[in-house]
This record gives sequence, C-alpha cells and structure tokens, in this order.
Amino acid sequence: MSVLQNNVKTLKSAWVAIELMTFGNVVKLIQNISDDKIQSLKMDRFSKKFNIQKFQTLISWMNVLHQMRNYCGHHNRLFNRNFPAPTAIKKSLSDAIPLVRTKPNPDKRSTNRKRSPI
Repeated sequence: MSVLQNNVKTLKSAWVAIELMTFGNVVKLIQNISDDKIQSLKMDRFSKKFNIQKFQTLISWMNVLHQMRNYCGHHNRLFNRNFPAPTAIKKSLSDAIPLVRTKPNPDKRSTNRKRSPI
C-alpha cells in the first residue's frame, strides 16, 4: 500500500468524524490547536480563503458565530445583547458602517446634569 493510499484512508476517517460533529464541536476543536501547530501546519492559509489574515482571528469569528447560532437556535433574543467583538472586525467593515463609540466624542458638549435628590 502506498503512502498516498494510507493518507486517503486516514483523511476519510477524519472527514467522517468532522461530518458527525456539531458546529460547537468544530469550534472547540480548532480552539484547541496549539500556536506551534498553527505555525507548523501553516493554518493561516485557511483563514485567507475568508479574507482573514490570521487563523487566530478566524477562531475568534467562529466563536462569535457559534454564540449567535446558539442564541437563535434556542429562541433567545439577539436585540440588546452584548456580543464579544470578533478580532479585527473594524478592518473588515466598510467605512460607511458606523460603529458604537466606546470613548466620548470630544466635539460634543457634556450633557451631564445633576439630579435633584428625591
């Protein structure tokens, strides 16, 4: 049996295992890949297929998608929920999409008013 035939059999069993996994299992699987393996296996090439530069960024995005999928799948609300921002999201969005400000805008005057005690 050649090396190629042996690898094909191994890949078939891995393919079957991944087909049987839930999306959450796949996310956990890729989260547990060590940084050394990511470098040695050149995993960044897979993330580049999605226009994402680093594999760690892809993992971050998949984690957020997994959380959103679970909320939707279990009939929870998405409105007014704080999701973690995926890594490098600002680089991927168009400048026309406004983002929530995390720091106060210095151009606007403060409207803090003291409240009278009740």
